[in-house]
Amino acid sequence: MVKKSILSSLLIVLTFLVMVGCSGNNKEQEDKKVVEDFLRRYYSQLLFTPDEWVKVKTSVEQMTSDSDFKNIEFVSEFDDLLTETCLVRMGKNRLIPNLAMENPEIKMAELEDIEYLVLEEGKYKISYTLKLEEKNEEKKIANIIEVSVISINEKRLIDSIFGDFLWE
Repeated sequence: MVKKSILSSLLIVLTFLVMVGCSGNNKEQEDKKVVEDFLRRYYSQLLFTPDEWVKVKTSVEQMTSDSDFKNIEFVSEFDDLLTETCLVRMGKNRLIPNLAMENPEIKMAELEDIEYLVLEEGKYKISYTLKLEEKNEEKKIANIIEVSVISINEKRLIDSIFGDFLWE
């Protein structure tokens, strides 16, 4: 009887430890998905059509204050990836949308070799390569950024991004 009690207690503790260990790894997987979705959406600006750029530029020209960038259709694509603070910072710094990314010569933009170094829980150093096809030539650009991801209402969101964005 005592052996069953000890064995049951040991099983409960072991199950708890496995669940706690897996939940941390699950957060890391969620963070990676959020970061990769952000990078793909961010660099999708490189593939905007001329009509899409006209729409974005018109919206930017109609802005009367820094906060008006939220009215730009493309910006709403980041609502589920960035905290309000991060989105405002990127909007004020003209990174979303980034008019410097207009280049009709670019026909393909893909992310490759994304590597994550965990600095601490929710903070990562991320290296990646942006592969471009421009004027029928392939070009690869390597970059490194640091990202902080937090939970808001049980959803993982990027709270800060430090580093170059290649088109600043």
